Amino acid sequence: MLFALEIIKPDYSHKSLTLKIIRACPGSLGTYTLINHNSREMSLVCAGNRFYGENPKPVIEYRNFYNERVADFTLADNKVCFEMGKFIEAGHMAIDEETPFIITLDRKNMSVSKIVYPKIDVLSDTGDMKDLLPKENITIKIEEPKINTQKKIKKELN
Repeated sequence: MLFALEIIKPDYSHKSLTLKIIRACPGSLGTYTLINHNSREMSLVCAGNRFYGENPKPVIEYRNFYNERVADFTLADNKVCFEMGKFIEAGHMAIDEETPFIITLDRKNMSVSKIVYPKIDVLSDTGDMKDLLPKENITIKIEEPKINTQKKIKKELN
């Protein structure tokens, strides 16, 4: 007896992902919380964190649109992770929609391929007062299709 099974699975590995981190803050246990523009919280964990099983490489724990943790994207060097963490500790109050981190993730290699820091001077002794106030909640806006009610009314009258 012979059985044939055909599996067709879409391949998205050639596409990169871009995170627009609009909030970042020091987390607990030596981690950092990164909040994407769609309100998904991800974690930056530097290598050797004993609470993460002495992870050998620094990672960004990625959450998809459905808020499921689906992948870990590695950073090439732990020094990059520590520098990013120090920046977040010193300047997290100023990271927002206007001054985000832009992080590019390579799906094929499951790694971080590019990090663009926000234009924030963490050594500045002047700034914008709004940075000291609590940030607004992130709201996801979805445009709903417009319904033509006149056509409905005409159909109901006929």
